[in-house]
Amino acid sequence: MAVSVLTGATPLTGKTRTLANEATSLALNRMLDSGPRCCKRASRKAVESAKDFLEKRMGIKLDGDNGVACGYVGRNRECIREECDYFRGN
Repeated sequence: MAVSVLTGATPLTGKTRTLANEATSLALNRMLDSGPRCCKRASRKAVESAKDFLEKRMGIKLDGDNGVACGYVGRNRECIREECDYFRGN
């Protein structure tokens, strides 16, 4: 959605719509894993994908640390724990 807003993409625009769809595709691809549902993991992966896309394809660098530690382990019975990029043993 951010790419659509930044580029003014609509269903009727060609190149900018393609750019927005590419960003969406890359985010969805990054969210693929074999673990059960986890909104936090999926959201973090989508944000990381967006940051990478904006920098590489649009020259927009966003500050921020990708080294986030998850604080939701105790709230998700299906947490994949050590298999998750955001698990820090908490």
